[in-house]
Amino acid sequence: MDTDEQSKNDEDKHSGALYTSKYNIFSPIIATNQWYITRELLSKTISSPYHSITIPLVIDTEFTDKKGKKQYQQKSRLGLTTQICGVGSDTPKSIFAHTQQVNAGRMLAGVENLPMVESDFHPVDYLRSIGLTVDLWEGTETELSELPKCFVVLYGHFLTAEINMIASGTVKERIKNLQRSQGEEQITSGRRAYCQTTVHGKKLDWVSLKHIISIEDYQYELCLKLVDTGAIHGVASYKDFCSAVDWELQYKDNFTSEEKSRMLDMAIERYKDFENYSLGDIEVYEELDRY
Repeated sequence: MDTDEQSKNDEDKHSGALYTSKYNIFSPIIATNQWYITRELLSKTISSPYHSITIPLVIDTEFTDKKGKKQYQQKSRLGLTTQICGVGSDTPKSIFAHTQQVNAGRMLAGVENLPMVESDFHPVDYLRSIGLTVDLWEGTETELSELPKCFVVLYGHFLTAEINMIASGTVKERIKNLQRSQGEEQITSGRRAYCQTTVHGKKLDWVSLKHIISIEDYQYELCLKLVDTGAIHGVASYKDFCSAVDWELQYKDNFTSEEKSRMLDMAIERYKDFENYSLGDIEVYEELDRY
């Protein structure tokens, strides 16, 4: 164990924390059908092994279809990158590549590659990137019933287009089953995406993904809540929504409509413009805060 890790462990023991993040990534529980978070209440530490935890993140993806043209049909899309940051103002913005093709231009320029997605649920990759030890596996009903919950709250614009791009394997299979469901647990994807679980006649705004997430060796039932700004301003683009709340997008005009239809080419030929453009799409919480 190195000196920094030993110091961190000693600090956690002294403070009564089970584990600590480098950033204010953990939130108090967000009430049903509410999205607002008081940033001053965000925390770096988790103290109780018995309580559920909440991790709010902002997420977006870039994609193209398998012939290079950007489209929204699920089966034709090729994921390029996932962009993620925390709601806390101290959290870093990160981009994860779905395919090494995205890194071709960076490699030619001698620039550090974007990290590759490695998990079946991209928020896990982000949590790992900020220094947390995180694992994920499918859980049985018996196992899940004995665990506190980890609510991953995802903020984004038009999450209908994003939700199937941020997962793979058994997590994606679960999400697709929830999208097809007409039962007590479902993900509805219309003008906006939202989660719904009905318990004793009461509709809650989250769903269980039926997986166990382990954070620093503490296990939780992984649950998902979506906060989608896609319908908050009527039929409007992300740029229109930002304009309505007087939030300037610095890099949204980096590409023309024709260039946006060739996003893989842009990622290779103009990797810095692509990076700035992509990161500009994860300022959703800032805009909601002005709404």
